[in-house]
Amino acid sequence: MTSPDAVRQILIAIHERHADAILRGTKTHELRRRLRSVSEGDRVYLYATAPISAVVGCFVVRSVNRNSPDGIWAAIGTGFAISEAEFDAYTSGAAEVTALEVADPSRLRRPAAVPELIEIAPEFTPPQSVTMLRNPGLREHLEQLAS
Repeated sequence: MTSPDAVRQILIAIHERHADAILRGTKTHELRRRLRSVSEGDRVYLYATAPISAVVGCFVVRSVNRNSPDGIWAAIGTGFAISEAEFDAYTSGAAEVTALEVADPSRLRRPAAVPELIEIAPEFTPPQSVTMLRNPGLREHLEQLAS
């Protein structure tokens, strides 16, 4: 397990239906085409894209599995809460994909919208895919909303 000092906080852009499925516990793995900088024990915050445009919840990474799309589907399949056709369309052309196993999913006490996040960290921009949360004030604010 990663030491507490090494735990990173990561913000991922995600469609609302996938964020909800993670937070309800019906989606046990998050699939990404390109994701190198994530480790077991990291905290992942879920930025629900438009029309929500807010951080809505988080989870801890239980494990990281990198493999070919066929290998990932064979190992996890329905854990992504999508059809095989959706999986194939998303992973088309990728030699390797990453599956993050979800642990301890939780909804924030309230969504944290973009204007609120910019007020805390003026440099904040919503992620296109994945970004590391490095601003201490933003990290602390999201931790408080998660507890």
